[in-house]
Amino acid sequence: MQKDKDGYPDPLSPFYRPLDFTPETVQLFGKKPDAKIDIKLGEKAGVLRGTVTDGDTGLPLTAKLSLYSSEREDGIGRLVEGKFRELVPARTEISVQVQAQAPGHWSRFRTERTLQPGEEQTLDILLFRNPTP
Repeated sequence: MQKDKDGYPDPLSPFYRPLDFTPETVQLFGKKPDAKIDIKLGEKAGVLRGTVTDGDTGLPLTAKLSLYSSEREDGIGRLVEGKFRELVPARTEISVQVQAQAPGHWSRFRTERTLQPGEEQTLDILLFRNPTP
């Protein structure tokens, strides 16, 4: 059960799933099967929001935003159009990498962040066009 808007990521995604996660299994038998299941939301994720802009012009850039967890081999990545809002696993060191998708040679950006449950951080990223060698 996920609700991105309220800070609850998809617990089935390997990137967000707690390391001690074990799914519940229910088997139903008979003519009128019935089972009572308690559903409990995990803790909220952290929220990393920000912008990716051209450092020379101030214009928004299309860029690939990649997030990697220090605890897992899985990461997530997507194209962003100048602005982003991403849920990140709480209490986990996350590596944030950004690369412009515009033609030419661009600087890259990388940082590490650790957010607490429900914490929001803003990360405004400037990328610069590198001179052609």
